[in-house]
Amino acid sequence: MLAPHTCCEPERRGRRSWVRTLAVQLALWLVVVGLACATIPVNADSTDERRVRTGARLFRSLLVADVALENKAHDGHLRVLIYSTDPRSAAEVKELVAPASSTEAAKIRGLPVEMVISATLPTDRAPLPAAVFLATRPSSAEVDALVRWSILHHVIVYSPFEGDVERGIPAGLAVEAKVQPFVNLTTLEAAGIELKPFFLQVAKVHR
Repeated sequence: MLAPHTCCEPERRGRRSWVRTLAVQLALWLVVVGLACATIPVNADSTDERRVRTGARLFRSLLVADVALENKAHDGHLRVLIYSTDPRSAAEVKELVAPASSTEAAKIRGLPVEMVISATLPTDRAPLPAAVFLATRPSSAEVDALVRWSILHHVIVYSPFEGDVERGIPAGLAVEAKVQPFVNLTTLEAAGIELKPFFLQVAKVHR
């Protein structure tokens, strides 16, 4: 005669197997949900928004490469204009270029960076920025006006948006097999802006 616990053993093994199966299914379900949740913000962002963030991260290297950067400082500060009609996007660019949480990270070549958000370019009477970052996609008319303004005032204008550098904007980024700086050498030369050779060696150059 079998002992009482022996006759119940198959039933216990069956329950343990069922519990393990349920645990595995639950774990897989949590992984799938986690991946789905992680994917949502990426898919929700537009291509332009992703280019703006990527461009903001590369923007500092452009300023570092400006040979005459120190000459563009006012009262010991580098003023950078974020040209934008979208406050949220402009605030994100501001934090990426000059993080408020780090005094050193907010400096470029030892100069504190002052970020100014505006939907208009400075007039001739206002202090000129060291550079302009376009956080909102400009219209065709704006691109032409920005190119003329850059050449007239010898100020780098940076656009992360596709097609703007080819149309004359001095600098931006190229997203191809890899992400790299993108410069319009014709406009830079017309504006009298000189970049260090190390930057031009890693950049895509449009003439």
